[in-house]
Amino acid sequence: MTTQRYYSLKVVAQTLGVHPQAIRLYEREGLVSSIQCGSERYYAVSQIDRLRVIVQLRQELGINLAGIEVILHMRDRLQELSRQTQELRAAESQPESSCLTIGRRDDS
Repeated sequence: MTTQRYYSLKVVAQTLGVHPQAIRLYEREGLVSSIQCGSERYYAVSQIDRLRVIVQLRQELGINLAGIEVILHMRDRLQELSRQTQELRAAESQPESSCLTIGRRDDS
């Protein structure tokens, strides 16, 4: 079992060099998610990576939140398609004995 690490809003904001309120805004907009424990928000490493992309798009490229949402959606879709492709390639490399064989039915 893999243990996932979580980091507080304050630590994430300091690490990324943004104000905690900006991260809260991104969460309200549905761009990232967190878990709450009491009044504290905690972010998984995957969400911190996503926040890094958001900050880069926002600060370096000046993209607005609607544009970021579209980019993140396309990025998520590409990652899903990549995962599916890897699964299909892995299935192709399996011995043929594990596959169903469909024969031609002779109706004569």
